[in-house]
Formats: sequence, C-alpha cells, structure tokens
Amino acid sequence: MDAHWVLTVIVLWSCSLSIASGMETQRDNAIELVDLEPSVESTRPPYYDKAKRARYMVHKANWGVIATVSTKPEMLGRPFPAPNSLADGPVGNGSGTPYFYLAMIDSTMHDVAKNPNVSVTLSEAEFSNIADCAVTSKSDPENPLCARLVLLGKFVEVTDSAEMAFAKNALFSRHPLMPSWPSSHDFRIIKLDIDVLWIIDFYGGGTFISVQDYYNANP
Repeated sequence: MDAHWVLTVIVLWSCSLSIASGMETQRDNAIELVDLEPSVESTRPPYYDKAKRARYMVHKANWGVIATVSTKPEMLGRPFPAPNSLADGPVGNGSGTPYFYLAMIDSTMHDVAKNPNVSVTLSEAEFSNIADCAVTSKSDPENPLCARLVLLGKFVEVTDSAEMAFAKNALFSRHPLMPSWPSSHDFRIIKLDIDVLWIIDFYGGGTFISVQDYYNANP
C-alpha cells in the first residue's frame, strides 16, 4: 500500500467520523427539541395578553400558595406561605375569583382573623403540559416564559346563597375529596377579593394588571 493510498484512506476515515459526529449531535439536538415541543392547550393565551393569561392561569390552577402575615409568636409579623387547593369555577366556567375550602382551625385562617390581607401565588409550572416550565437545559420554572402570577387582596367568607352554591360546586367538582373532610374542623368557603395583580410571563420584568381588565378578559 503506497503513501498516497494510505493518505486517502485516512482522509476518508476522518470525514466519516466527522459526519457521524455531526449526525449524533443533530440527533441529540432533535431529541431535546422534541422533548421541549410545546404540548400546550390551544387555549393558552399569548404572553402579550396579560389579563387573559392571568384569567387562564387562575381557571386552570387546582392549587396555589397563600401567604398571610403570621400571628404565631415564633414568626410574628413574617410571611407565612402555605399551598392550598382552589377553584374559580367548574371546568370551562371560570369566574376569575379564586375560592378556597379552608378550616377555621388552620394556621392560615388564624392569621386571616387578625389580618385578612393575603397574597395567592400561581405558577404555570403546576401545569404539566407547558414546555417553557420544564426542567431542561433550555427551560426552567424560573424562566420568564413560564408565567408566574401573584394575586393580592382580602380573604372574605362567602355568605351569599347563590355565590355559595356556585363556589361549592366549583370546589367539590374539581376536588372530589373535599366533601369528606371532617365537619369538626369547621371548613368554610372563602374567596379572594382581588385588588392587585402582578404577572411575569415574558422577558423584561413583571407587569401589573388592572382588576377591571382582569375580570373583563375572556380566557
């Protein structure tokens, strides 16, 4: 085998390795892109329609984090966050108002008795089909494209009979275990009377949404 032939073999072998490596890289990238392909419901509003995105999130969420001002001596006056189930209406019939089924013996309601001002925080990371929220090399729940919504207002016990019927149907239809919770814990239906909304769903920082725009939005 002469030197020219050996050189040709080496060049061809190097080219084949380079092609194989490129194909492997393309395959890996394709796999990652497939993993990140949005399998999002068509009802997810675009980032620039922030009021509609907020309404969508509140209706789709099954739980959120309630933060109260603690009355416990060990953390007096400090924020006390606690995850709780919620519903703003039966599936497909959202009102925009988050309702909760909370026990009066719960620490959250002890705080509310002294100070009804609370915040409720939601993240699209709760929704399993949002690619922007997946934990990968290209996305994360802290990614601005994974929307985070904070609702501030006062907790109010629902007493109106029509609203009570709506809220109870909303909560019990979406959380079927709730009716079996012990009556001795004094569960009551509580709503958040919203006065401030803040959302981040894109690059460039968060945005405040007017309460009127929020309730006028039709997700």
